[in-house]
Amino acid sequence: MSFTVYPAIDVRAGRVVRLRQGDYAEETRYADDPLALAQRYADAGARWLHLVDLDAAKAGGYTLQPLLQSICQITGLQVQTGGGVRCREDVQQLLSAGAQRVVVGSLAVREPALVLDWLSAFGGDALTIALDTRQDDSGEWRLPVHGWTQTA
Repeated sequence: MSFTVYPAIDVRAGRVVRLRQGDYAEETRYADDPLALAQRYADAGARWLHLVDLDAAKAGGYTLQPLLQSICQITGLQVQTGGGVRCREDVQQLLSAGAQRVVVGSLAVREPALVLDWLSAFGGDALTIALDTRQDDSGEWRLPVHGWTQTA
């Protein structure tokens, strides 16, 4: 059995960060700029990168298109990216900017028929459905949506 490891870069306000369980108040910041980190991953042998626009995940309106294009052109990495993907045009713009796959999370939970339509339009290889889970205080598993700010 084989599998592929996808290094991930989460970006908020132009910086590489990591949120604790999706909590925007619990952010760890890293000194690396996203493009330099992507290049290091490529130099280490990565073929894929998972790129997340945390600002867009919370507010909508993907903001990393120039970074996405640079990563694809400069590093040669194949990129799956998401955060704030809300409409068909978002998917098309990200694919046109060089993404191999567009990641859809919240919308797949809230509007599965719409995402099924996108799967038909763009093909299964162009979309990744990301269903993160989090256990609530009562022990129930929930699907965080809207940049992990709500649950479903």
